Amino acid sequence: MVRNRRHPDCTNHYSIKITSWDTTVSFNDHAYINVFDAGEFEERITLCLNGELLFETLKLKEGTKVKIILFPAEFWSKPQHGVKEDEPIGNFELMKDNIGNSKGKTLYFRISTPVKSHDIIMKSLSAGKLGEFSIAGSEMNRRNGKIYQFDYRSDPIEV
Repeated sequence: MVRNRRHPDCTNHYSIKITSWDTTVSFNDHAYINVFDAGEFEERITLCLNGELLFETLKLKEGTKVKIILFPAEFWSKPQHGVKEDEPIGNFELMKDNIGNSKGKTLYFRISTPVKSHDIIMKSLSAGKLGEFSIAGSEMNRRNGKIYQFDYRSDPIEV
């Protein structure tokens, strides 16, 4: 178990091998509809990584299917972004697969990332380096949890 002084409920460590990825981009000029959007337009870029758990945890088996969804957020780059130190950068949820008679489960990680980090990860994936993710977060409670830290390696360390 990993225990982090800054995040006392950060107790679990998830290592994920990336097997495939895709991205979606959405753009429109109707940002005035969203009162909270300060920009002239609205742009959403989502990076979706598919993979599997490398190591077993208390409640999850090795090889469990994983989907990591990364959202770039510009507020991380500002000095006073208004997020408290102990607030999570994302969340995760274990969901049942609804494909036919499949009884499998998929672990979904949703993470807000700085724009620079998002771009670096995109460039690495575009170059064909799938790599692996390491995510630190809370213990799963009722199929949900919080994420406090993530690391991405384009060249996985061989064990």
